[in-house]
Amino acid sequence: MRLKLAVILLMFSNSVFADYTLETGNDFLQVCVPAMDRLNADDFKVDGNNAEYILPMGLCLGYYRGLKHSLYAMMGATNKFICTPDNVSDGQALSIIKKYINDNPAKSHELIYGLHIKAFAEAFPCKE
Repeated sequence: MRLKLAVILLMFSNSVFADYTLETGNDFLQVCVPAMDRLNADDFKVDGNNAEYILPMGLCLGYYRGLKHSLYAMMGATNKFICTPDNVSDGQALSIIKKYINDNPAKSHELIYGLHIKAFAEAFPCKE
């Protein structure tokens, strides 16, 4: 019985997530921007008016935080490429990525992690 329930829940969860792909800049614009426009990424709350945006916002925030921590783990203190201030909020970070993609529409088909890096390199270059 438990196995059947687990399989049913797994099937349901896959169908929910199938609507959200976050691989390119175009995906970011389609999934993240509507949620960003509706919710404050730094302090969003679930209510009856915004529940449909919670999953995409969680995906976008999770993606951003995962890449941020991965870049820090790879580059650490030796990073001379991107010097992001410590006080940049998640909402600001997503807005920086959004602005970069909107300012460079010819690149919107590129992979989102590359666009993220380019956006932050442009917004927060290290001073030598």
